[in-house]
Amino acid sequence: MGLDMYIQAKKFIWTDWEDPASTRNTKNPLTKDLEDIGVGFRINYIIVEAAYWRKAYAIHQWFVTNIQKGQDDCNEYHVTRDHLRELKETCQKVLLIPQMAEILLPYKDFYSRSDQYNEFYFNELKRTIEQIDNLFKYPNAWDFDYHSSW
Repeated sequence: MGLDMYIQAKKFIWTDWEDPASTRNTKNPLTKDLEDIGVGFRINYIIVEAAYWRKAYAIHQWFVTNIQKGQDDCNEYHVTRDHLRELKETCQKVLLIPQMAEILLPYKDFYSRSDQYNEFYFNELKRTIEQIDNLFKYPNAWDFDYHSSW
């Protein structure tokens, strides 16, 4: 048991509402399996798990505070590229000046209630920066949502 955290990249796929069959034919190879079994459908989104953390409590708390308005409720929340830039910059600041960790990205283990600014904590900040850099590789047509699971 623990905290799992995700960012999904989501891209809206336009389906021709006047002629849905025209969109699900050869124009969209992603629908081939559904066509083969004859299921009627309309594809609305492609959703990709684009980032994942496990027990990165400080990163989760940043999302709760800055995106979720203090509500730690495991719902999906829209994350903008500006939010991601801000999180990346915050991680970079803490890596540069570790004494700022408790102020900028406080760590609180929700189970043991201990504060731990250790190797795992700083490695997760580095990994967060890498994951955000990967998210920026998605074209602007993609949206991002954050959610967590306890």
